[in-house]
Amino acid sequence: MVFDPVMGYRLTEVPSRIARITRGQVEYVSVMRGNNQGFPDRDDFGPERSEPNTIRVAVIGDSFTAGEYLDYNWPDRTEQILHVHGESWQLLNFALGGVGLANWRNFIGKLEAENYELDGVLFAVYPGDLERKFSIFEHRGYPRPMFGRVTEWNTSSYPRNLEDARKYLRVIDSGHSLTSAEFERALQGQWQPAEGRAWRPWLASTAHDQLVKWSNRRATHVPGDGSDPERMRLIDDIHRYLTGIACKVWVVSIPSKASMISHRPGDHRHQIEIEAFANALGASYMDGGQAFAGLTTEELKSCWFIYDGHWNQQGSDRFAKFIADMLLNHQP
Repeated sequence: MVFDPVMGYRLTEVPSRIARITRGQVEYVSVMRGNNQGFPDRDDFGPERSEPNTIRVAVIGDSFTAGEYLDYNWPDRTEQILHVHGESWQLLNFALGGVGLANWRNFIGKLEAENYELDGVLFAVYPGDLERKFSIFEHRGYPRPMFGRVTEWNTSSYPRNLEDARKYLRVIDSGHSLTSAEFERALQGQWQPAEGRAWRPWLASTAHDQLVKWSNRRATHVPGDGSDPERMRLIDDIHRYLTGIACKVWVVSIPSKASMISHRPGDHRHQIEIEAFANALGASYMDGGQAFAGLTTEELKSCWFIYDGHWNQQGSDRFAKFIADMLLNHQP
């Protein structure tokens, strides 16, 4: 994960293994690798349509869509499902973990500057994504992974090079960069951080992360209500591009683990915000929680990791089927 002034960061084409270990339990082991554009798509792609009859959709989202912790992210799986139905679709995965609205505006700028041939654009929005300012990662030259987020919406404040970016970068408390040998030992429970870098207890870590999240939180503004003009300019930029290319646009909400399993009402405010975002873009809105409709609590639990807040392969695949059905029923 290396800094990029346009996208915030990009994934290198050189693969790296990643894992999450919580309370001594290995929740997942996967491989992180970018395509020729630095995104987590299994296929390389470019601006031009490779096959004249293929429907091309740019998919924009965060870690739920990037799915770097899975064997298959849902856009790749959706392509497979559509292919089985005899349909020729290409879902261009423009998603990166930890990013949101500010980075998405730049992704759209890339599509515009490079004249991508598209039939549709799909935004997969998780609660809080529309509040995320420009986010950056960097691993090169640091003993531990580094993350940062610019404090303003104004695009002129975004770092233009790595030296500018360094002032925003902070150590990811729960992250460690390991050699291959250390990685193998960690998976076997035989590697621990050096003194002074001990694992924090999971509960304390979670509480700390939530406190930081809430202490940095600003009041949420619904897109279009006029109360956050800097953020609205980014949405207007996206809308202008989408209007100019006259393609089909979808906004699909991604449900949180808590809202699905614990039935917590906290996502309602975000749901209103996501629907307003869809309206501001003139997009069709779909509630992604419907992908899990009718499941029992135990069935829902089987779709998410035990501790990590992301869905697992089963949950991602279920969402992929939901998206495939949506696309087949609402073709551009």
